[in-house]
Amino acid sequence: MMNDDNVPWGELWKHLDSLGAKLEKAGSTVWAWQVRQSYINGAECTFCAILVVIVAVWGHYSLVRWGKTLEQGSEDSYTAKALSIVVLVVSFPLIVALVVNALDLLLNPQYWALHDLIRSL
Repeated sequence: MMNDDNVPWGELWKHLDSLGAKLEKAGSTVWAWQVRQSYINGAECTFCAILVVIVAVWGHYSLVRWGKTLEQGSEDSYTAKALSIVVLVVSFPLIVALVVNALDLLLNPQYWALHDLIRSL
């Protein structure tokens, strides 16, 4: 995240103006592509979040089912239960991070397009 105190705004605007002058009419095309890329990145995060949810649910279900086939009270059944909980605990923060990132990219693509353009200068 950028700190406003450390940003040389005058120099940044000078770079953006020179970039706009160099690109002329292509600038609007580059901007449209950059905004579209932000949407694509948001869709990618959404897809990854859905994939992690599917893998986590499948892993939890498989471990719980495996634990039920073992004798109750055996060491392996406790291991299966513990691993099923670990799968959920590990996947939950990853899912939340992916969903938050996807929402941020999809709901504010112009900001991220400008952020990427500034970062590329």
